[in-house]
Parts: sequence; C-alpha cells; structure tokens
Amino acid sequence: MNPEQSVTPTTFESFNARNLSPLQVAKTFIPPKQFEDLILRRHSIVIGPRGSGKTTLLKMLQPLALAAWKHTDAERLCQRIDFTGVFVATDVSWGAQLDAMGTNKLPKDVREQLGRAAFCTHVLISFIDTIRHCVQIGGAGPSSLSRIAVELSKEQEAQFVEMIAGNWELQPEIPSLLGIILALRGRLSDIAKIAQREANSDTDTVLNLVRNTSFLHLALNESLVFGIEAFGAITNDEHRKWAFLFDELEIAPRYIRRTLFRGLRSTDQRLLYKLSISPYSEDIELLEGSASAMSMHDYQKIELWYPRKEEAIDFCNELLSSMLQEEHLSNSTATDVLGLSEFDPDDSDYAPHGKSSNRFLSLCERDGSFRAYLDKQNVDVNNMHNLSDNKRASAIRKVTSIVAIREAFKGKSRKNPDIYAGARSIFAIVEGNPRWFIGLTTPLIREFRNTGKVVDRAIQSRAISSASNRFRAQLKTIPYKTGGVTHPKGLLGLLDPVGEAFHRMVVDDPFDPEPALSFVVDASTQEEVIEALGRALNWGAIIYIPRAEDDPILTSLKGKRFRLSYMLAPHYKIPLLIGKEMSLKKILSGASQPDFFST
Repeated sequence: MNPEQSVTPTTFESFNARNLSPLQVAKTFIPPKQFEDLILRRHSIVIGPRGSGKTTLLKMLQPLALAAWKHTDAERLCQRIDFTGVFVATDVSWGAQLDAMGTNKLPKDVREQLGRAAFCTHVLISFIDTIRHCVQIGGAGPSSLSRIAVELSKEQEAQFVEMIAGNWELQPEIPSLLGIILALRGRLSDIAKIAQREANSDTDTVLNLVRNTSFLHLALNESLVFGIEAFGAITNDEHRKWAFLFDELEIAPRYIRRTLFRGLRSTDQRLLYKLSISPYSEDIELLEGSASAMSMHDYQKIELWYPRKEEAIDFCNELLSSMLQEEHLSNSTATDVLGLSEFDPDDSDYAPHGKSSNRFLSLCERDGSFRAYLDKQNVDVNNMHNLSDNKRASAIRKVTSIVAIREAFKGKSRKNPDIYAGARSIFAIVEGNPRWFIGLTTPLIREFRNTGKVVDRAIQSRAISSASNRFRAQLKTIPYKTGGVTHPKGLLGLLDPVGEAFHRMVVDDPFDPEPALSFVVDASTQEEVIEALGRALNWGAIIYIPRAEDDPILTSLKGKRFRLSYMLAPHYKIPLLIGKEMSLKKILSGASQPDFFST
C-alpha cells in the first residue's frame, strides 16, 4: 500500500459542504432519495436539521458540480435536470454584519433597505458567476448537460454586459462577466460605506440619502427576470429555466425570508426558487394565508430526516461505499468493516448458546418481570429456535433490542459496552446525517484499512461514545432558560430528564415489551420549553415523527410527536427504537424542574 494514502486528506475530511467547491462536492456526492424530488422543475423547500445535507443537495445543482459528477446515476439524473442552478449562500452582510457596522442606530426601515440591497447584490453576483461557469463548461461537458452549457463569444458577452449594466445601474470598467461581478462587489462595498458613514446621521438625512440612491431600490425578481431575458436574447436561449438555490435561510433576516417565501408564487416559468431551512421556524406563517404560496400547489417540501432508522440504511450503505472507494477499499462492505449489529440478530442466534439465546437466558435468571413476560407468551427460553416464524416475530424479535439494553445495563455499571457497535447500529445512530456519518466512520475506515479486519467492537464503541459526547458538548452550549434563568447545562437541562426517564422505563421498571421512547408535546408546555425543543429539533437532538396529515415545517410543536436522536442513545442507554408515545408532561412528572408546564 502506498504510504501516502494514509496521510493524504480526502474530501470527506471537510464535514461542512459550505467549505467545499462544486468540484469537491461532486467528487463524493451520494444522491439520497430526496434528490430525485429536488431536481423536479418546481419551487422547493428543503427542510432538515444541521448537518443533514441541505447545503450539499443545493450545491450539487450547480453546473460545475453536475459536470464533474461521476456517480453511476449521474447521467440519468442530469438528463432530468432542465434548469440552471444558481447557488446563493446566506451571507452575514444581509443583516448581522450591517448591524455590527452601526446600522442598528438607523431607522428600522433604512436598515432593512440596506440589507435588501446587499442581498439583491449577492444574488446578482451568483447569477453572473453561474453564467461564467456555464461558459466554462461550454462544449466540454457531458451530453446530459448540453442544455446547461453556454458558448458565448466576446461580442455576445460585451452586448450582454451592456444590457444588464444599464438596468442594474452599474458601470463596469471591463465589458465582461468578470467586469460585472467586480462592479457588483464594488456595490457591496458602497452599501457598507453608507451603513458606516450614516450610522450617526439624523433621520431625515439618512432617509433622503436612501431615497435618492436608486440602486438601493432594485427589486430582486425584476432584476433577475431582466438578466434572464437579456441572456436569452443574446444567446437565443429564451426558454432556459433558472433555479436560485438559497441556503440556510434560518440565519437570514426575517425580511429576506419574507421576500423569498413570496417568490414561491412567481409566475415567471423561467424562474424557480429552491430554499433550505431548519424544521422549526416561528415565522413560517409567512408561507400561510391566501396571499402566500401553498404547499403542493406552488412548491414542494422535501424532508431530510428519517423518523424510522430503516429509511436511512440505503443512503448510509452507499455513502460508506464511496468513502471506502476513496480509501482504495472498494471491494469491502459495511459488514466487512463494522460487523453485525447486536440489535439485528440472525435466527441462528436464538439457538442454544447463540448470542441472543444467552442474553435472554441471562436476563430471565435475573429479572422476574421478564420471566413473567415469557411465561405469558408461552415461550421456553431454551427452545426459542423451534418457535414458528410468527410466534418468534411477535414474542421474541420485537423485544430483542429491549432485552439487549436491559440485560447490558440492569444492575450493572458498564459505562461503554459494545452493544451499539455494528454496521446497522451505526447507520441508525448517525440518523442519515452525512456530517455525523463521516465524522464517526472516517477513523473506523482507517482502522480497517490498517488491519484488514472487522474493526474491534471496543474501538467502535469508543468512537460512538466520542461522537455522542461531542454532540452533547454542542447541545450544552445552546441556551435554555427556565423561569427566566439560563440553565447551566443548556439544552441538556431539558433533554437529560427525558432520556433518563426513557432509561428507567426500559431498564429499571418492570419489563415492558413496548416502552415509551417517544413523546408528544402537551398544550400546557411553557413557551420557554417550546423554544428549547425548537432549538433541539433544528440541531437534530430530537427527531420529528409526523403523522400523515402533519406539515414537515413546524410553527408550533404542541401536539406533535418526537423522539430523541439516536446519537444520544448510547449516553442514555436506551434502544434504537421509536417505541410507544407518551405525554411529555407525564414523562417529566418526576423531574426536579417544576416549571415545564403551566397549571
């Protein structure tokens, strides 16, 4: 093996797609099932917690990313894409940066006008930059991207620049696409100068300046439509469609979100909006009402989380295969690397001296309530392998995960057992979250590469505990207040009582074949708790389990069902199951904090 392979960094080492170029994103992109929906010619809202892959999905719609993509499904999917994707990253200069410059001293409508102008300028830069990328692909791209590639002569480029410079009130020094981008970046600098210079001016002076600075009033949609029409006229491509890909809207100012949500009702068939946002947003009412866009009519919602662990297995398998290929281990499988999960036993494991048989027998000897369950089910723990398939499924398989956890922890002090090791367990723990998956499996793949053997379960367990602890460290930094006082453990101040209650029900209470492992938020839940649960949802610490009629974007958490992220399961020592649901109020009835709920 080449020794350089052990030290050469891979694309997977950058866990945040925000830091990757289109070519880097394309190099390792594995299309989840949601990508098939995203490439449809319609407005879309991509919804998911941090690290769920929202940025990656949007970045993959860029021309350079599609042109570089080598996946086995690339040709088929690219043939279905009939729009040009323009990626627009949320930028702090839309709001926070301007406030830092002193615009918080300006009237609110002036601050918003400057923010809108900066936002519009960023979008126009991304639009022109994407045209440059289409020209860069030219005739060299794959045939499936012939509708996206552009051949633009110098004369055509100069004509296009002249047309849009007039409409966008620019004076580029060079009659080229690059000249337009430089002029737009100069405009961003001008906006920043206005914000700094006028921060201490009197209101009338500022209002007059803003009113008389015409480029501050360029409307986003109208500017884009003009640019699209000018491009179509110059290239004889009047029917080209453009998808504007707006990322991380949860950190954009509210007035920007309002602008984009209204854009979902765009009637110009050449203009698509594809937005990404976290699951919980208090101002999502902007999407509601007769004057707003309507889900399934004006746009589609695409969820990037997996309430049930089985839904993420295919994606995790393929992502692991891609990572193995990059490490020159393409002939290896998930089982070769990580082995089998304790929670998914083979039928032979129920035979005498099998792992599951031994575990059932051990628990039966120590736990009278479990013996009573087996007696009620007419199950002889020494003869489970001879049960019919139906009987084994209804009485034995459905409790195997619960038995594994209960036997491992009941009356024991084992802090880091290998119960959560194995391929399917790790697939469940990472929740289909690419960032978590890459962070957890990268060192395990390298261990496999070095030894050529299934990674030792103790090593896997340490990696799982480390990942879980890092996640908990993040959650501890996220503020959570009760009674107006900031809890010293942050969000863990709310999550820990829930996890500890689930552990008691699974391990300490009399054996229950279907313990509560999910909760429903009561109507009486205090707003401080609701806000904390919303943050937990957006960080992926709790997972929404929608009913068929529920909206994936939540404006209220009351009455909704959730479970704890499986990434937290190793800490709380609970199984990787949804279980039955229980009222949050009932779960927390024994918690020390008395102010979770109003009376």
